[in-house]
Amino acid sequence: MLQETYRAIVQGERRGPCFNTARIMSAKFHTDLGHWEKFRSQLGFSQSDEVDLHFGKRDPAKMSYGEAMAGVTSLVRASLEEAQRQGRPYLVFIHGSSTSRRGKTTARSQVRNFMRSTAATPLIDRRGCIQHNTVFIAKLKLELDRSSGIDARQPCAG
Repeated sequence: MLQETYRAIVQGERRGPCFNTARIMSAKFHTDLGHWEKFRSQLGFSQSDEVDLHFGKRDPAKMSYGEAMAGVTSLVRASLEEAQRQGRPYLVFIHGSSTSRRGKTTARSQVRNFMRSTAATPLIDRRGCIQHNTVFIAKLKLELDRSSGIDARQPCAG
């Protein structure tokens, strides 16, 4: 039954509210509930590995909501790239829980959409990421030596 449903979704045969937005990902994020700060000790990251996306009140005369949300996506990407350059294993995006209705754009939705995008593929290891209700913990890929395709931090086997 599950295999038939999967095939139908992929081929676009299933319709309805549950199937129109279905996404098939090769690697799902781990999900977790409870207090997210427990991961500081479990995964060994510190407050310097956290990016807080709570910016406070926004002045609508200076920046539109759409511009602010685009800024969140830019910040997420830049933060991941910098953390990868520094060799950090994890980066935590504190986005808070969503208080808006389904389909609305929030910092949380921007973070999750970026993490699912192909732009995140060279930066994160999706199998090691944790999607939490109030944070997203990104497991970073090791930066590769782009010219040779070899991991610059691993000793050569031979």
